[in-house]
Amino acid sequence: MRMNKLVMIVVMIRFLCPAASQAQGQEILSLNMEQVINKAIIESEQYQIQDNTVKKLEQQYREAKSAIYPQVNGAVTWLNNYEYPDKAKAQMTDYAFDAGITASQIVWSFGKVSSAVRLADKLLAGSRMNKDTTKQEVIYAAKIRYYSTLLAKSSLDILQESLGNTRRNKELVIQRSSAGRSSRKDIIKMDADIASRVPQVNEAGTSLSSALRGLKVMIGAAPEAEVIMTDTYAAEYKPLDGTALVKSMRENEPTLQALRQNIAVYEELTKIRKAGYYPTIAAFATWDYKGGGSDYYIGDSNLDGYSVFGLQMNVPLWTSGQTSSILQQAKIDLQNAQLQLQMVDKAMVLELNNAVAEYNEYIDTLAANQAAVKLAQDSFKMMQDLLASGQVSLTDLNDSELLLTSGKLKLQVTLFNLNATIAKIEKMAGKLIWQN
Repeated sequence: MRMNKLVMIVVMIRFLCPAASQAQGQEILSLNMEQVINKAIIESEQYQIQDNTVKKLEQQYREAKSAIYPQVNGAVTWLNNYEYPDKAKAQMTDYAFDAGITASQIVWSFGKVSSAVRLADKLLAGSRMNKDTTKQEVIYAAKIRYYSTLLAKSSLDILQESLGNTRRNKELVIQRSSAGRSSRKDIIKMDADIASRVPQVNEAGTSLSSALRGLKVMIGAAPEAEVIMTDTYAAEYKPLDGTALVKSMRENEPTLQALRQNIAVYEELTKIRKAGYYPTIAAFATWDYKGGGSDYYIGDSNLDGYSVFGLQMNVPLWTSGQTSSILQQAKIDLQNAQLQLQMVDKAMVLELNNAVAEYNEYIDTLAANQAAVKLAQDSFKMMQDLLASGQVSLTDLNDSELLLTSGKLKLQVTLFNLNATIAKIEKMAGKLIWQN
């Protein structure tokens, strides 16, 4: 008998120890909102793409700027003139060699080069603003994901509490039944109420699991990791001034900044197209060391140095309207960029004002929800006491419990809406309203 017990203990240790080691190896992440945002930015492929775009445009800016400075090229040529007519013998040799260096420098381009450099610089600045826009989108998405997970968790807690309340109500009914004040029908009804709440709890648990999976994917956490959210909703909410937020949005919002930069880009592009009417003047210098002979090894005695220096001017005399057409296209693009800014500015101002109005309404709704929950709690407690003394029916108790659960769920939804609206306002205004 003792041996059998010992064997059972050994078997239990073998099975329990791996489970314990797995539990110890499970990653536990305690994260606040800031940490979730930072991880989401690091894991965002779209943000990484925008970062690479900035790096690419930095190289394009260097490429455009290189046109300001001298360009030096070298070339070496060795030729074998293995066949040529007899009448060309006086000018040709069997073998020829040419080694040279050419340097060129644009002297004046009437704004072509300088405008191209400024254009590349403004494109680079615009790409940085687009990167900031993407960052704000990632931050907003991370906040919504965090708040959605909080809502899912609080909803599960509330429904689990509701299920517990219903089970305690059943115990009160059983106590009344033993005292002869409740019927079997009341107990069956309580069982039905309990059974109806179980799927709600399971559904809430599924929603929480789904929200946590989405959060883990966003921050790059392992699927089996346990995530603990340490931040909660703010304790106090103050009304917001829409006028000040609109001013902040126009100054700080990266989308509007990028559109303004886009206008500057088309202004520079228009200057470049206009400069197409004017000539380009460049200086050049060439040094060649060349000659020929009858042997494949020509030798220094047959090679001589040649130097050339000069100015070159390219003038567009007639382009059959091509230059004018290109310039008009650039002007139209500039007008469209200005109209695009006006259109987006109007839409964003309206969207921001609507968000501020919704936020201020949610503050009033939150106060009403909090008052309703407090009254529902008092009512439910009173109904439990009155049921024990037989002064109210089971229906009255169930109605008060459902009212309490409904009030708590509505309160959590309002808190989510409040904080989601704050996240939207912060994204649009380009600044934090406040920190928890």
